[in-house]
Amino acid sequence: MSIFQKSVINKYLQNLDQIEIQIAFKKFKKFYGEAERIENIRLLKEENYQEGFLREIFVDVLGYKINPDKDYNLTTEFKNETDSKKADGAILKDGKAIVPQ
Repeated sequence: MSIFQKSVINKYLQNLDQIEIQIAFKKFKKFYGEAERIENIRLLKEENYQEGFLREIFVDVLGYKINPDKDYNLTTEFKNETDSKKADGAILKDGKAIVPQ
């Protein structure tokens, strides 16, 4: 079962800048296209790579700013507001976590 309806996904995909997507994908491939690096990542425990994953994907590829950078919109170890559990990371808007609807 999908989190989002196909019509919602298609609506947002149509609004994406194709050049930005290509640039981001090149950055992604440059980092994750190296077999030795991927093997080293596979050998890590999840908590050992958590911050690295957030930084490499969300900051370096997608352009988010991670806490403690000024005007950050990404944070690690975010305490869930509904049940006080912690998420590995959260995308923020106006200082609050974005929750998929």
